[in-house]
Amino acid sequence: MLPGMTLRFRSVIEAATGGGAAAKVPADVEAALGGRKQIRVTGTLNGVPIRTSTMPYRGGFYVGLHRAAREAAGVEIG
Repeated sequence: MLPGMTLRFRSVIEAATGGGAAAKVPADVEAALGGRKQIRVTGTLNGVPIRTSTMPYRGGFYVGLHRAAREAAGVEIG
């Protein structure tokens, strides 16, 4: 994956430990990102700009979603 390329996916927002939330990254996007490693990503959540990180979690690969970003985007867990 080259810097500046755009990857899109849909996912259900899941509750995470410590009151946070995360969205599972599909396998094809995971592969395009170079596998299960923590990297910083920028993107949008329902049109709202976000900055987050990828992470292996619960046997899958996820992006963390901060509460402020979820509230600004008008999305909820589930």
